[in-house]
Amino acid sequence: VVASRPDLLVLDLGIPVMDGFSVVEVLREAGPDGIPLLVYTGRDLSVDEREELRLGITRHLIKARTSPEEFVGTVVELIEAGRVKPSSPEIGA
Repeated sequence: VVASRPDLLVLDLGIPVMDGFSVVEVLREAGPDGIPLLVYTGRDLSVDEREELRLGITRHLIKARTSPEEFVGTVVELIEAGRVKPSSPEIGA
């Protein structure tokens, strides 16, 4: 149980013990209403994998193709989008 609602979840698919797909499944079941998700991975994801890793407002970034500035910009964008509650469930790709 989370004591306070985070502004953003950053998920690295390579975490030990539980894979990122399982984490998103657990979060979906827990219902973290409106919390933006940034999936930050070292590999290309298929369209189906991207869909499976969607949790409300979601962005997917590949580590090797993402500059520190782009990462920070995406974090800021998602936090702001989470506060506004946009009509589209996904921002970007």
